[in-house]
Amino acid sequence: MPNRYATLVGSNRISDEYTKINTGFDTVQAEMDTHTADNGAHGATSAATVSRIIRRDAAGRAKVVAPAAADDIARKDTVDAAITTAADDATTKANAVQANLDTHTGNASIHTSAAEKSKLAGIEAGAEVNQPAFSTINDIVADDPEDTLTIVGGTGITVSTNPATKTAMITATGTATPGAHASSHVTGGADVIPDAVAGGNSGLMSGADKTAVDNATAHIAATTGVHGATSAATASRIPIRDASGRFKVAAPSAADDVARKDTVDNAVNMGMERQAIINGNFDIWQRGSTFTNPSNGGYTADRYVVAYVLDGGTNPTLTHSRLTLASGDIAGGYYGYRINTSGAGSGFGANSMQWLAQKIEFGTRYMCGVGKKVTVSFWAKSNIANKKIGVWARQNYGSGGSPSASEVINGANWTLTSSWTRYSYTFATNTLAGKTFGSDGNDNLEIAFSYQWGATLGARVGSGVLETLVGAGDIDIKQIQFNAGESVLPFQPRTFAEESIMCRRYCFALSSDAANTTYPVGFGYGASSTVAYIGVVFPVEMRMPPTLVATASDWQLQDGNSATDVTSLAILNNRNSKNSAVLQVTVTSLITAHRPYSLNADGIAGRMIIFDAEL
Repeated sequence: MPNRYATLVGSNRISDEYTKINTGFDTVQAEMDTHTADNGAHGATSAATVSRIIRRDAAGRAKVVAPAAADDIARKDTVDAAITTAADDATTKANAVQANLDTHTGNASIHTSAAEKSKLAGIEAGAEVNQPAFSTINDIVADDPEDTLTIVGGTGITVSTNPATKTAMITATGTATPGAHASSHVTGGADVIPDAVAGGNSGLMSGADKTAVDNATAHIAATTGVHGATSAATASRIPIRDASGRFKVAAPSAADDVARKDTVDNAVNMGMERQAIINGNFDIWQRGSTFTNPSNGGYTADRYVVAYVLDGGTNPTLTHSRLTLASGDIAGGYYGYRINTSGAGSGFGANSMQWLAQKIEFGTRYMCGVGKKVTVSFWAKSNIANKKIGVWARQNYGSGGSPSASEVINGANWTLTSSWTRYSYTFATNTLAGKTFGSDGNDNLEIAFSYQWGATLGARVGSGVLETLVGAGDIDIKQIQFNAGESVLPFQPRTFAEESIMCRRYCFALSSDAANTTYPVGFGYGASSTVAYIGVVFPVEMRMPPTLVATASDWQLQDGNSATDVTSLAILNNRNSKNSAVLQVTVTSLITAHRPYSLNADGIAGRMIIFDAEL
């Protein structure tokens, strides 16, 4: 006899199958216990929904439709109405009974007086025969010994006679209001009314039932301590306000989830706590839009740096480039970030890792600390089957003096699909107590996106298994959001102008293009026969006096008449600030001192000078 709880062999003895039977019962009991503990089983709901199991709502109540049949569940309004009707009926009847009693008691004509009783007591045996059967009853006077007295039934009374047996029967029909006699119908009385039967006959309420009703009433009135209610953000528990009148909930995810204060605060705040990432929409690419095998520490899209530790490994060809999204691909987005790999790579050691990162200026001092959390969210996809991506963070305390060592905060990883999917992770940041920040003012909170890792460094993204580049194809990322708290906030794009201004705090690039191959980057004067000073004013204040990145041979000094090739470019240290810089331009051929000059590209598109103030 096989079933899903036990398979019994009919030909065996019961003693041989006894253990299987016990095991089967244990399995059944385990399923019953699991089912009993499930407070949301069978689609239970607190609303008055047909054909659904009842479940108490957050206030401990449930709704039903108003009853129709006598054995339907009663509602509070049904009970209240019944109680009111019964109370009114009982009062009316009691008043009527009392009035009847008062009338009856006060009617002296229908009661026997003491004198009459004495007269009746004085009738002796053998009294005279054929005397009238009565003399006077009230105002009825007997006329002769054979006079007749007729008894007539009144309200609620009928009189019947039997001449054959010479009997008269007076019957109370119950159509009149009876006197007080409640004690006869309860326990110990002569005519006890039975208790009501659940789902059966109606009757009186028992003492036990009254206790149950009182307990239910007390439970309904209770404001604390019922059903395990808690003010903490505990899953599958009824919320109750704490001593301050508040309770906690988990950070919302779906649009119709309950919002928290930090959700609202971050939603209306467009500062660092709302969106700490700059160029999260990948709109700004001052340094260029395609980078093949970028160097370790090299910048690509504005504010994004490529970093890697190969640990003996060999990379395939990696191309980082600006991705133009398909029209309508995602709301509020036009560009994304693409990493194209020609293959899987080989030989990566346990301590290998490759990542794209952004360092958030002062993020550690303003967004981290005991109890503080930060949340990253982004869209990603890949046409490389089973390709993974991971996120992690690092609290950097800067340089200068004796700053505390940086601290990695481990994150998580996901397997990408060929469709755009939004991923998110919340980091619990480290305490700042006892930490020392560097004196150079370059502390930051780094958020990193890893696309390759070894078995050891993989712990940063929650993995202990080697992840190569897997194979040829693309890894695409877009709309990076990074905010304070646990809420996964919607991506909020800034205007292009806002992003451009923010990016130029860290990088200011000047370049020639096809339309202007002799683009001038600045103007100045000849300082000697071989040196000119060229001033450049920055459009926004930079984070710090910048360093210069340029190839001297790409540029020329021009005086409006002739051009002279540049052999050396450098920033004068005593002429360098956050707002402007003076370039010392060296040439081999003679120039005229104090004559005005401009620094121009050499006639080829793509020549670039970069003023770098990155973290």
